Amino acid sequence: MLVLLSPSKTQDFDTVPGSQRCTEPRFHAEAASLVARLRALATGDLARALGASEAIARATRDRYRAWGSEPGDRSGPALYAYTGEAFRALDARTLDAGEIEWAQRRLRILSALYGVLRPLDRIEPYRLDLTTSVRAGDGESLTVFWRDRVTAALAEELPYDGARVLVNLASHEYARIVDVERLGCAVVAPQFREPGPRGLRTVSVRAKQARGRMARWIVARRVRDPGLLVGFDEDGYRYRRDLASEARPVFVREAGAPV
Repeated sequence: MLVLLSPSKTQDFDTVPGSQRCTEPRFHAEAASLVARLRALATGDLARALGASEAIARATRDRYRAWGSEPGDRSGPALYAYTGEAFRALDARTLDAGEIEWAQRRLRILSALYGVLRPLDRIEPYRLDLTTSVRAGDGESLTVFWRDRVTAALAEELPYDGARVLVNLASHEYARIVDVERLGCAVVAPQFREPGPRGLRTVSVRAKQARGRMARWIVARRVRDPGLLVGFDEDGYRYRRDLASEARPVFVREAGAPV
């Protein structure tokens, strides 16, 4: 069983644990080729590609120009460097060494720059998502560029413990770079909802937090059987059998649960 997470735009390399070992991203060479394309763009072109201001584009271009020069100074393991809602909920800094090692084998983070990452893979600061209009490879979109590569990488890793199941805790945008039909495995995509004035709804921020919390729950309990996911009960969520299917277990946050 493998668990997928999306990356986050926000990153922090200043507080990454200095003693933590790093591994090499599988697609480091492909990432370097994308960086070369990005840093060759004029500021205005990069701003349009990123959908960002020229000030952000200028800072991003400078970051890409420094990319790969002194990675030890501004780099760190992906699991600690990402700081979005899911990663704050996962709270990697409070996992012990055994849990981190288990996550290294079972947790994968999708990325527009690196394709797919293990938790301890070393990354450098970047700003890039799958909606960026920059072309890759032979002119493909980033989604197309990564789909075959990421799918092949996951296919190699899925048989690790004989359970060919992918637990998809990634966003819809990032999940599209995985061709699940080619993987030939079961995919379980948990859904997180809460009561609203017109019935149950998905609140984006809290759904991201719940994905990170479930990823931590899986890692801390060394869950290998997706059937056990129904036991997830963090942050006021409870499994709702009446709303769920085997492929889409639904968890509803109780009204009044602490935010």
